[in-house]
Amino acid sequence: MKEGWIYTNIGDCCDIIYGTRVVRARDGGSIYDVYGGGGATFKMDSYNRESCVVIARFAMSKLCTRYVNGKFYLNDSGLTLTPKEGSHLSQILLDKLILALNDDIYKCGRGSAQRNLRIDEFKAIKFAYPREDSEQQRIVDLLDVEFAKIDTLKRNAENQVQAAKELFHFCLKETFGSKVGWIYKTLGDLTTSINGLWKGKKEPFVHVGVIRNANFTKDFTLNYSNIEYLDVEEKQYRTRKLQKGDLIVEKSGGSEKQPVGRTVLFDAVGEFSVSNFTSILRVNNKECLSPEFLYKYLLFIYGEGVTRLMQKATTGIHNIEYDKFLSIPIPLPPLSQQQSIVAHLDALSDRVKALQSNYNQTLTLCNDLKQALLKSIFD
Repeated sequence: MKEGWIYTNIGDCCDIIYGTRVVRARDGGSIYDVYGGGGATFKMDSYNRESCVVIARFAMSKLCTRYVNGKFYLNDSGLTLTPKEGSHLSQILLDKLILALNDDIYKCGRGSAQRNLRIDEFKAIKFAYPREDSEQQRIVDLLDVEFAKIDTLKRNAENQVQAAKELFHFCLKETFGSKVGWIYKTLGDLTTSINGLWKGKKEPFVHVGVIRNANFTKDFTLNYSNIEYLDVEEKQYRTRKLQKGDLIVEKSGGSEKQPVGRTVLFDAVGEFSVSNFTSILRVNNKECLSPEFLYKYLLFIYGEGVTRLMQKATTGIHNIEYDKFLSIPIPLPPLSQQQSIVAHLDALSDRVKALQSNYNQTLTLCNDLKQALLKSIFD
């Protein structure tokens, strides 16, 4: 045991304030603007004004703590901690302590779909801290300095990824900007469009992987690890089986920040089709148009905001005006030139992926460094 340190648990040294449900205001009572910027007003049972540690009661990941300063309202998905009077614990040190206890807090979670925090186990988590205010402040100052260095390392790696992505988009614009001598035909003329599957009701059925919008990654590739397998009508599937080189277009979904119209290239082999929120584009003549070249061009089109102008929102869902999408003019340089362009852009894309992988490793390293630093002080 460290001399001059207090050994306790969360329940004994912290006051816990639980969040409450937000009720849309319909009558009198205390009315606050939850978001602080206009819009709907809500009636609330509590309004927290102190700097507090916010703990997510739905502990879905190890990053289940948030630190909030200033006025805020906490809904029923969280709780706040403040040091009890006479605990000799400062709020600023408590912030760091909770971060050090993240793994222990996560272990208190139960459930699968919604992982809830077991409050009795949470209260029983043990920890220690120095009694003297000066020593608490020294520890906080030390951690702030070291955390700032770690955050700088993380930002530098993030900036490298962002710069590479901007370079890739610049190269797309340089490659596909107006070119003299290129022939253009519409997307609809160059491809066959195949609608996605609805869940079938007539036998016989076949068990296949159905690619959905959720399988589209932020990098416009497919995540094959979370594909849903369904029993679909064999008759429907026969005409909708994906072939290597098919493009998959998101026709419905999206959001204000992520317009509908994302396109990915299917490059796997197996029994796969697509959902009814998407559509298959199959190149009619691969001696005339490379699917990889078309995929790169549609990346450029999306990045330029073309599909944003083709979307309509109904009941919160964004739908692309598919006829307009199929009328997009597609350039047709010689096939050898298409292949050369694809090879050049693939090399740049591989560089972005390498930097992204490096960033992910750096992020893990930075988080591990913070935890190691915290454990060296508080263990």
